[in-house]
Amino acid sequence: MSFRLDALSILRRPFPRAESSSRRWLNVLGVSTFVALFLLVFGPFGLSSTFPNRTLIIAGYGIVTAICMAFLIIVPPFLLPKAFAEERWTVGKEILMMMLTISLIGVGNTVYSWWVFDYDLGLELFLVFQGVTLLVGSIPASFIVILQYQRYQLLFTRGAREIESHLHMPVVHVSDAIVRIEDDEGKNGIDIGVDDLIVMSAADNYVNVIWRQGGKRTQQLLRTSLKSIESRHTLPPSWFRCHRSHIVNLNAVEHVRGNAQGYRLQCAEGVEVAVARSKSTQLRSFVRH
Repeated sequence: MSFRLDALSILRRPFPRAESSSRRWLNVLGVSTFVALFLLVFGPFGLSSTFPNRTLIIAGYGIVTAICMAFLIIVPPFLLPKAFAEERWTVGKEILMMMLTISLIGVGNTVYSWWVFDYDLGLELFLVFQGVTLLVGSIPASFIVILQYQRYQLLFTRGAREIESHLHMPVVHVSDAIVRIEDDEGKNGIDIGVDDLIVMSAADNYVNVIWRQGGKRTQQLLRTSLKSIESRHTLPPSWFRCHRSHIVNLNAVEHVRGNAQGYRLQCAEGVEVAVARSKSTQLRSFVRH
């Protein structure tokens, strides 16, 4: 019973999704190329024998793999964006997605083999290809996901402790300096003390600015973007772009948590901010100095 509960617990834990589309497409390219080369070199499932256009036909299996993976990269997240959001992604979902990918590749290989080799496209052929594909791929896929989870979990929990060890000293202290943040038209603006800002977060066509004023949490929307703010203002060094959606005041960070998805900064007034994994190394280097 204890083992079962531990397994279920792992399946519910956060797991990182690829942050950029380029990473996803590189993964498609890498896996499909590997499949084609593996079949070409080792020739399993009767592909070792010599037949006309062998190399071209085997390359077709790589193309089928790429098409199936591309379909799952594009269509399900488009139809169910909330389910595929990083904050909701888990080890179990990652394993399920890999199993769906493997299964769809099996279906694609069935249809492709029927078309190329003129097999009898029936239930038996379908079950054979699905069975072989799932048997070969399911256990390694689950094992790889769990290993990835453990690696990321260890990396970011250790990193969080390291970052937090430097939080007792302000990153940069600028007494009573004031920064004015304005909207794109320059009609509305906020005067904020350098040490009073907590975070600026993207909110569609606006930026939600959260800061402390008179010891109380205050927030206001400005019609602008974080990119525009960075280009039009000289921001203090302690205001760190930790994510495409957030600029955080590192002097307002009270606690750092780490899990397999990366770091989360717990700031003053109960504000929690995610750190993009691509910014993790920069954050660690910044707080060390």
